[in-house]
Amino acid sequence: MECDVADEDAVSAAISTTVGEFGRLDGLFANAGTAGMGWLHETPAEDWRFVLGVNLDGVFFCCKHALPLMMENGGSIVATSSIAGSVAGAGGSAISYTVSKFGVIGMMRQIAVDYGQFGIRANAIQPAGVDGSNMPAHAAQDRDRSGSSAPPERMKRPVPWMPIRRAGHARDEYGATVAFLLSDDAGFIAGAQLPVDGGYLST
Repeated sequence: MECDVADEDAVSAAISTTVGEFGRLDGLFANAGTAGMGWLHETPAEDWRFVLGVNLDGVFFCCKHALPLMMENGGSIVATSSIAGSVAGAGGSAISYTVSKFGVIGMMRQIAVDYGQFGIRANAIQPAGVDGSNMPAHAAQDRDRSGSSAPPERMKRPVPWMPIRRAGHARDEYGATVAFLLSDDAGFIAGAQLPVDGGYLST
């Protein structure tokens, strides 16, 4: 089904439809995202609100409506942060993006602390590049729809260095990591931020 994660009513309806189809909710993967553009002094408020609306409010709405259902039987939540959730500069392309990804990590930690007593785990993954990603194209479309006029960055940044010199595979590496965190095999992992980044954050 289609769902605008920045729209709380749409998120609530999507979760209700899911539970109506399957009877319960055991796992949530909050993965929708977009990227902003520009340095802080060049960032329009519209861009700031749009990026945080998708990347942070979207995770908040999904968790808000999933948690009461999971409190009955336990469950696992995984949210996509980014290497930009730990490092600024070359790790993030915009202030709005960086702040949103730091926020996702904080949200997962707080959920893990507050809801562990209900058998609910929450963790964040921190991807680097994704092989074949359509993120740049979608981010450009999102910026157009948001009406953002943020200009391209004009100041050069350091070139990132990755020990494993390739992008990650969406299914076999990122997907497999998420499946593990959602599964009972990760039953004692909670409040973690797990880099899936080819060693980027170690450099």
